[in-house]
Amino acid sequence: LHFEGSRYWLGSFAIAGNHVHLLVVPLPGHDLSRITHSWKSYTAKEINKMLGRTGQFWQAESFDHLVRSAAHLERFEHYIEQHVHQGAVVERRPLMNPGSGS
Repeated sequence: LHFEGSRYWLGSFAIAGNHVHLLVVPLPGHDLSRITHSWKSYTAKEINKMLGRTGQFWQAESFDHLVRSAAHLERFEHYIEQHVHQGAVVERRPLMNPGSGS
């Protein structure tokens, strides 16, 4: 979360055993694929260090969805919350609107 507020706004997220779900808004001048690559690179190094291993940790591909409405956002937030029942670490956070100052 080092670059939150300068490269992206982070909303709700769930961290499961082998994947992550999150709501994120890239800020102007920052590309989602570069942000994702940065997260994957850093976390893979740290997790591998903790596990005493090397090599690829995350799958190469990522899956993203464009949120087009408040109702669509609500569905994704609900989906993320459901992961708490599957043993994931879940944090519900309001998704900041970079244009509103909130």
